[in-house]
Amino acid sequence: MIGRVLVLSVLFGGSFLSYFGFEKDTLISRLSLGVGGILGLILAFILLKLLFKGLSVVLKYGLILALFLILGFALYEGGKGTLPSFFSKDVSLQKSKANPSSYKNKIISGIVRSVPSGDILQIEGSFVRLYGIDVPGFSQKCLDKDGRAFDCGYESRQRLENLALGKIVECQLITGDTQGNYMATCSLNNKELDIGVAMVYQGWAVALNSPVYAAYEKEAMAAKKGLWAGKFTRPQVLREAQ
Repeated sequence: MIGRVLVLSVLFGGSFLSYFGFEKDTLISRLSLGVGGILGLILAFILLKLLFKGLSVVLKYGLILALFLILGFALYEGGKGTLPSFFSKDVSLQKSKANPSSYKNKIISGIVRSVPSGDILQIEGSFVRLYGIDVPGFSQKCLDKDGRAFDCGYESRQRLENLALGKIVECQLITGDTQGNYMATCSLNNKELDIGVAMVYQGWAVALNSPVYAAYEKEAMAAKKGLWAGKFTRPQVLREAQ
C-alpha cells in the first residue's frame, strides 16, 4: 500500500513539472515539460485502468486509447500557433488570418522575460520579432578575427539577452496576429535606445529591408565590430540557398 502511494505521489509531482515547462522557455523547463508529460501520461493510464476495472481487456484498452487520442487532439489544437518558431523566419504571424494592418502603430510594453533568438523578445506573454534586422540562425557558423569558427547565432542571442533581458521595453507594432506574435521596433530607456539599432551598430545583426539600419550596418562594417570582425554569410543568403 505504501509503495503504491509513493509511486502515485511521484507521478503526481512529475506531472506538475509539465506545467512549469509549459509556462517558461528555458532548457530546464523544456526538460521538465518532457519528463512531466511522460509521468503524467503514466499516471493517467493507471487511473483510467482503475476506472475501467471490470470491463473486458479489449473494451478497457480501447476506451483508454480513445480518451488519449481525444486529449492529444485537444491539446494540439489548443496550443497550436501560440509560440512562434524560433528557428525559422516563417513565424506564425505570417500565416495568421488576422489583418496585419490592424496592429500597426499600436504600442505594447513590459518586461523582457526571455530572449529566444538574436531578433526575438518575449515580453510578458507575447513574442516580438525585431523589425528591420536579421541575425544568424543557431546552426550557422561564422569565423572570428583569427579565423576560428564559432556559433554566431548563439552569440547574437547572448548579446541581445545582455541588452534587454529583465528590462522594460516599449515596442511599436508593425504586424501581428491573434496569438500574441508581433513584428515591431522596440526601445529601451524611454525610447532613448532603439534595440535594433544597438544590435546592428554593435555588429551582431545586419540590416534587413531598412535604410535606417543599413546606415548603422555600414558603420559596424567599417569598424569591424561583432560579426564584421571576421567572416560570415548573411543569414538571408543562407535561407535562400536552402
